[in-house]
Amino acid sequence: MAAAGGGWSAVAGFRKRRVVNSGLNVRRPGRGRLAFVFDERAISPHPGAGPGACHVEKEFCGWAEGVVSMMHSKREVVNEAYERERLIVLRRLGLLDTGPEESFDRMTALAAKIFGVPIAAISLIDEHRQWFKSRVGFDVEETPRSVAFCAHVIGPGDAETLVVPDASRDPRFADNELVTAEQGLRFYAGAPLVTDHGYKIGSLCIADHTPRQFTAEDVIRLEGLAELVVEQIECRRRMAFTDVGTGLPNVYQLHDDLQKLADAKPMLDTSVVLIEPLEPSGLPMLLRAQGAEEIDRNVLIFAGRVAALAPGLRVYRVGLTRLVLVRSAVPEPDMQFWLTELEQGLCEPLMFTQGSIRMSPHFGIARLRSGPDAGSLAVREALAAAQDAMERHRPWARFDAAHEATRQRPFELRRSLRSALAAHEEQFSLEFRPRLDLQREVCDAVEARVVWRHPRLGRIDEDELLQAADRVRVRAQLTTWTVSEAVRQLAIWRECGLQLRVAINLSSADFRDGMLADRLLTMFALRGAEPRHFEFELSELTFSSDPDGIEPQLRALRRAGCAIVVDNFGTAAHLFALLPRIPAATVKVGAMFVHSIAAKDPLMQRLPRAVVSYAHDSGYRVLADGVSDQRTLEALRELGCEGVQGDMVAPALPGEAILDWLSVRDAGRCGEGMTDDIG
Repeated sequence: MAAAGGGWSAVAGFRKRRVVNSGLNVRRPGRGRLAFVFDERAISPHPGAGPGACHVEKEFCGWAEGVVSMMHSKREVVNEAYERERLIVLRRLGLLDTGPEESFDRMTALAAKIFGVPIAAISLIDEHRQWFKSRVGFDVEETPRSVAFCAHVIGPGDAETLVVPDASRDPRFADNELVTAEQGLRFYAGAPLVTDHGYKIGSLCIADHTPRQFTAEDVIRLEGLAELVVEQIECRRRMAFTDVGTGLPNVYQLHDDLQKLADAKPMLDTSVVLIEPLEPSGLPMLLRAQGAEEIDRNVLIFAGRVAALAPGLRVYRVGLTRLVLVRSAVPEPDMQFWLTELEQGLCEPLMFTQGSIRMSPHFGIARLRSGPDAGSLAVREALAAAQDAMERHRPWARFDAAHEATRQRPFELRRSLRSALAAHEEQFSLEFRPRLDLQREVCDAVEARVVWRHPRLGRIDEDELLQAADRVRVRAQLTTWTVSEAVRQLAIWRECGLQLRVAINLSSADFRDGMLADRLLTMFALRGAEPRHFEFELSELTFSSDPDGIEPQLRALRRAGCAIVVDNFGTAAHLFALLPRIPAATVKVGAMFVHSIAAKDPLMQRLPRAVVSYAHDSGYRVLADGVSDQRTLEALRELGCEGVQGDMVAPALPGEAILDWLSVRDAGRCGEGMTDDIG
């Protein structure tokens, strides 16, 4: 009976605890093997046997089954971790799905010639496939991993070289489609390709359609060729890890070096220091003015200055002018002193062909952590820290995870918004901000606001949501959903005897295809909604983006009975000349002007008064947004504003809560609020 080496300590424990004087000997005949030898006198009942000796064999067998089960479970966990790391190493080499390369093709041709076989290949084992970097004797570029002979040589416990003299007689491969096919494989030999990290990424293999014998000397020769293939891979990697323009190690070399440090046992406390010599915003102009060769020359000079100020540290180039140093972590006062010396020593100008440019270096510092992607993560964090330093006008900054989460928030919203609209509409809902008619003291309309309940970030309000929607070009899709949901909510209110208008904000993206009016009016007709229950708000700036394209769509909506409102009125006074082209009878003054009414400065108070007066003189009804206190509300009433909204009236409420709010505020008058002259 034998057990894998991982159970040695458990076996020794059993030997010490349970089988003293029982006649059991535990021996280790070879690496990875344990042997259990029983003395027959101890396990056979006879007069001289010790107490309990007769049941030792039975007890041991039960215990041994548990040990084997434990070792198998442990090996599966180890193998899963090894496989994850192995795939990372393989993909970092940049070999998969690349074109033919003469250096590798020479290796496979040489292997086929040395061993006199028709088939030879350099096989790389990916997660679900076997891909051939080079091959002789067949045309297939890849096969499923499940049929790959080479997949049997890449595990941490697999033999160094796999030799199969006749696959049709080997129970592992007899049913393999590569064997059962016409002219199927019979002979196979594969030597693993082992990287300097110790991971088996694939094999150099040879094969034949007839059975063959493979001697120990043949195995040595095949393994020698496999080592040459690995050397070629490493040579290729080194070339890929060097910056062409300067000869400095590049970002791929940096990632690789950092990963080795992260994998070291024990792992040293290491800092990654990224250097931004210039403001990135000026780099495109610099590249255009000076050319890549001139920039490369000066980057090399700058890197020499860095190396002189940081002796013993390797300098990496990771961007057009961006450099990185890797150093052992030191106490904060020492790090600040070192960075100050670097900053002072690196400010000298660099001489370009068209003049000198003074350097203004900023530094970002990040701590290297363990993990499979530690190197690239540390570089990203150092870059984020350098960007923080520039934004805060400081010479350096350490990576701040909380600040970076805030910075990454818009990007996460953009990444997930499109899929959320397509498959998870339940994450979105509408809230409604009531609007008060100051002449009749009733609520005559509500403004729809979209809320996104993000599965990770929580509640996303409309302003932030619309910014993300504009960036990923789904604003029109979001508007269509908003109108559709408003139609549904209006039907519910109508069943309760409530008649309200719903105001919806529009952007230039909504008008881009020229079909907005047709799309909305078709929806209203299909779902029995009345256009007169809708107001559509847009700013003068939105209208100015395409007056000729937007005006006809607005007029079509107005003719159907929808109201049009000019939003943020007065913020773009230079566009007042466009107002006659917008078919609106109402304007809305934004919160910026409304807040000025309560200002102590008389000059600030005059501004909203002038805007409201101009709107009335031009024949518009005036609404005011952002009303937060009674004093402001009364001032707007004195100015003659017809309607207001804001926290003083009510915050944004879910659709079902509007009924409750109205019943409390307006008693029985809540359904009388709609007027016909707002558009």
